[in-house]
Amino acid sequence: MTETMQKQPTKERVSTYVYFCSLYFITVGALYLWGYWATFNVNILEYLSLADIIKSTAYPIASAFVFSAIGAILGELTSDSNNLPSGGGRDTLVGKLLHKIAPYIVFAYLCGTIALLIFGPVGKWHILPILLAFPAYAFAKKQGFLQTIIPHDSSRSIVIYLLAMLPTFAYGYGRLNAEQIVSGIKYQYALSPINNIDSGKQDDPTQRLRFIGHSGDFLFFYEPTKSSLVISKFENGKALILNYYKRPR
Repeated sequence: MTETMQKQPTKERVSTYVYFCSLYFITVGALYLWGYWATFNVNILEYLSLADIIKSTAYPIASAFVFSAIGAILGELTSDSNNLPSGGGRDTLVGKLLHKIAPYIVFAYLCGTIALLIFGPVGKWHILPILLAFPAYAFAKKQGFLQTIIPHDSSRSIVIYLLAMLPTFAYGYGRLNAEQIVSGIKYQYALSPINNIDSGKQDDPTQRLRFIGHSGDFLFFYEPTKSSLVISKFENGKALILNYYKRPR
């Protein structure tokens, strides 16, 4: 009887985690779409269902985020913090100094991160997800988040850190991908006419319509010469021919 009562709360906690994980990953996908499509002033969520959000964002986010995950795992495995006794460095001269100036370091960290978030160029999204993840990670770790599911401290630290970083990483990755299209760094461009719309100079990929994406029967293109958005409905029986361009270094 007692064993059954102990297992029940655990099952309920797992069910709660699964429910919120589903909401979490839908939110992550929506943030990626927001970062990407907002650059072109398109509310793509009007064209997508919840299932479409997951299907259209799972691969690009996962394929890019895997490198961050590997870095976090290697960082945790090579860290010597787990081999130090609790408070072992606090009584040293350096430890006392760091403990004294810690509030100032935290204040400078937060001010610098907020300033970068507000005033930094688009390239800030290469580093901002890491900077924004640390406060969320520290708070969640202190509150014992996932402790009942992942009792091992190092493994839990990795999972919490990655979960803390993923939302801003997804949004920033969307912004960076969109910026590559707008700035002409790399993109797909149309070779075929789009519903009688001129797709640009045949011999100059930088002047042709740049493919943004699609949703259902709708195709979205960026017109570089006028910095405008082109929305076209895909017609059955017609092929969309795209080519890839990457600006030479």
